[in-house]
Amino acid sequence: MNGIEEVDLSGKRVLLRTDLNLPVEGGKPKKTVRFERYLQTIQKLSKSGAKTVVMSHQGRPARQDFMSLEPHADMISEEIECKVRFVSSFFGQQLESS
Repeated sequence: MNGIEEVDLSGKRVLLRTDLNLPVEGGKPKKTVRFERYLQTIQKLSKSGAKTVVMSHQGRPARQDFMSLEPHADMISEEIECKVRFVSSFFGQQLESS
C-alpha cells in the first residue's frame, strides 16, 4: 500500500477517518499528542493539493464527553491556518454543497 507521499493527490478528495475523541475540559476539547498527529496528516494532505474531508466523533451519546465536532473544526482551522468548514451530517444537501 502506498503512503500519502507516494500518491498524486492534487485535486482529489480524501476521506480521513479519525478517532478524535479528545479529553473535554470546561465543555471544550483539549489538544493532545493524538490531535497534533492528526494535524500533521491533515497538513500533508492539504500541501499535496487534496481536498480533505475529516470524519470522526467525540464520545458516545448520553455520556459526558459526547459533543459536536464543531469546536474540533475550529481548533484544526486555527492550527493549520486554513478555513475548515464544519458539516454536521454526511447526508443531504449540506454535504453535497461542500
